[in-house]
Amino acid sequence: MMVSRVLATTILAIVIAAYFNAYFNESVREVRTVLGKAYKSKPYEFRVSEDGALVRFEVYGMMPDNTWKSVEFEVFDPNEQYLFTLSRELWTETGRDSEGFWRESQGNLDFEIRLAEAGIYSVVLHESNGPHSYAPSKKKDFRFKVTELRGDAAAFLVLLFILVPIALLCGVIVFKHIEMHNKYGSSEDSYDLNFKPVGWLLALYSVLLIFAYFLAQNDSDADIDYHRKAAYKKHLAVDRHMREHSLSSAGYRTRSGVGGK
Repeated sequence: MMVSRVLATTILAIVIAAYFNAYFNESVREVRTVLGKAYKSKPYEFRVSEDGALVRFEVYGMMPDNTWKSVEFEVFDPNEQYLFTLSRELWTETGRDSEGFWRESQGNLDFEIRLAEAGIYSVVLHESNGPHSYAPSKKKDFRFKVTELRGDAAAFLVLLFILVPIALLCGVIVFKHIEMHNKYGSSEDSYDLNFKPVGWLLALYSVLLIFAYFLAQNDSDADIDYHRKAAYKKHLAVDRHMREHSLSSAGYRTRSGVGGK
């Protein structure tokens, strides 16, 4: 049966795509998660080993009920020049309605972006606390880390979104065929469970996987217009006033923090 062969070939492609998706999503080196309060008065430095490498910024926070905190990460390049700002509001809200008690929260940020130049980058943190400042500070702090990824796994993720529905559809067809055969088939009927891959389909999947692999490995070192990216990237902004200052400039040292733009 042709469908069973398509199913087997698609499952093989899914396994390969899932492996490389996980591989390229890993950090090139071990990075420790640190407390935000440890870097309120000093820059956090991280290393980018290749031009155009993909970097992931991750924030984790736990806020007391009905409180919030605004967090900003100002990123400076190896020449101490301002690049962009990442922002996130950490919050927890609770209440009670006709269905009973409810709680909603937002306590994380996972943002990926390419950095055009290899070197040591700096992140400066700013935060603004919301109501109930009397809550224990350890519960209102956040953790973060910045990691350089092995590559951009987006192409493999797209492949998985395409391949998984194909496999599910083929699986349903095969299951229905087996069910009908068991119910109405005779001894003269034979159900072909030959899982020999379909050659042309295997070749197509191989080309797609190889193409995705090279896309994931490609580190574009072209200049990046972060101001343009900020127009359609949530949590990303470029402070035009900050672009005039470097990390060590007097203009930067007098910056008041969140809300001081």
